[in-house]
Amino acid sequence: MTHPDNLSQICETTRPAWSTVADMSTPAPHPATPTAMTTRSWYMSRQLADLLADMISDLHFRTRRPKHECLSAAVAVALDHEAEIVAMLGGEAR
Repeated sequence: MTHPDNLSQICETTRPAWSTVADMSTPAPHPATPTAMTTRSWYMSRQLADLLADMISDLHFRTRRPKHECLSAAVAVALDHEAEIVAMLGGEAR
């Protein structure tokens, strides 16, 4: 492919029409601050794992929050009810 000899002249002539990035007044978004997260692995019945996954997906679609936040909220509720969980499992209260 060959370019016309007057390519630089054409570029200078059309530059104002396509040079919009420098003229934008909206600042560029800042990158998200990384959150310290980790993964853990526990075993549970397939039925319970499916129910948990369904609940987290439902929370995600109802709240439009990320699934990791939905799971964190569910675990936080469970942590608030630790004594009830211990009683359900037949353990001793603290």
